[in-house]
Amino acid sequence: MKNKETQSDQHQRIYAMVIVEGISVKDVATQHNLTVPQIEAIVDQQNQLALAHANCLPEESSNSPIIHLRRLEHQWREAMAAWYRSQNEEETTKVSRSSGARSAGEKMEQTRKTTSGDVRYLQLAQRLLNEIRELHDQIKADHQSQLGAETDISTLTLEQRPEELHQLLDQFGQS
Repeated sequence: MKNKETQSDQHQRIYAMVIVEGISVKDVATQHNLTVPQIEAIVDQQNQLALAHANCLPEESSNSPIIHLRRLEHQWREAMAAWYRSQNEEETTKVSRSSGARSAGEKMEQTRKTTSGDVRYLQLAQRLLNEIRELHDQIKADHQSQLGAETDISTLTLEQRPEELHQLLDQFGQS
C-alpha cells in the first residue's frame, strides 16, 4: 500500500511540474528516469482526475481556474524565493598581478556587499497575491452558485415536482 501512495504522490508531483511549473515533459522524464510517453500518460491521467474533481470539461483543462490558481501560487513562491536570494551577501574577489621588478606577484582584494534585496520581487509577489485572492474568491463564488443552482426538492410542492422531473430529464436527454 505504501508503494501506491508513493506512486500517487510522484504522479501528482510530475503533474505539478509539467502543468503548474511549466517544466518541459522531456526534462521531467529525465529527472524521474521515465520516458516522455510515460510522463505524458501520467499527466493525462492526473489531468482527468483534476478535471473530475473540478467539474471541468477536457477542453477547459488548460484554462481551468484551479490550474490557473496553482500557477499563480507557483509564481508567488518563485517571486518570494527570488526576494530572499536578492538579499544575499555578494562577495567579489579582485586579483591583480604585477610584473614589475619591485613587486612581482599577485595581490588579492575581497569585498563584501550586503544588499537589502530587490523590492521588485516583493511588488510582484503582492500583485500575484491579489490575483490569487481574487481567483480564490471567484472559484468559491462559482462553487456556491453551482450548489445554489441545484433545487432543493423538499421545498417543491406536489404540483412543482413533476415539472422539475421533466426539466431534469430534458436537461440530461432522457425524455
